[in-house]
Amino acid sequence: MALFVSAGGHVTAIAFVEFSGLLKAGHATQPRCSADTQWCREGEPMSTTYYVYTLSDHWAALLRDAGQAIPEGEPSRHPTIGEVRAVLSAFDDYTVDEQRRGEYWSADVRPIRPSPGSGTTVLVNGVRDDTVPHPIMFEGGDPELMVAALERLARTCGVLILRAETSYRALVVRAGSDPRAVLEPWRVPPPA
Repeated sequence: MALFVSAGGHVTAIAFVEFSGLLKAGHATQPRCSADTQWCREGEPMSTTYYVYTLSDHWAALLRDAGQAIPEGEPSRHPTIGEVRAVLSAFDDYTVDEQRRGEYWSADVRPIRPSPGSGTTVLVNGVRDDTVPHPIMFEGGDPELMVAALERLARTCGVLILRAETSYRALVVRAGSDPRAVLEPWRVPPPA
């Protein structure tokens, strides 16, 4: 189950995974997408969700408490669907397959020459107007591609924050950020 908060503050719950069969012969297996899920192909393994936040006072305080440098006085807003579309289509070595189901928008970003772990899916909930900023998230894939996309979005949206559901460390992405340098904290083990 995942909760999405739209730009208008509405909370929507979406079930992403079929939990039957998680334990097979005493061994845990990775959850798989079911036929009724909206954002992944049936039978594929589920993956990590990466949330994108703006640099609010709340996030600034959390990052400061974690000892991270905070960009002071820089703007920060969510991107519009048009901005996300423009950034994704500018990646020459990737194809982008957009889908729209009601208020849910997704873009499946895949490399022209597939390789394991490459690509990602961008998800947006609560879309009524493509010209209004909306929170975005990434479902699985290559964190370096995600940060590269966020760096390009930061050129118009300002500072953005990326946090994986599996990591306590949030990453600050600014215009001009080097994706590999931004991702370095995720390569370092957490303190004991």
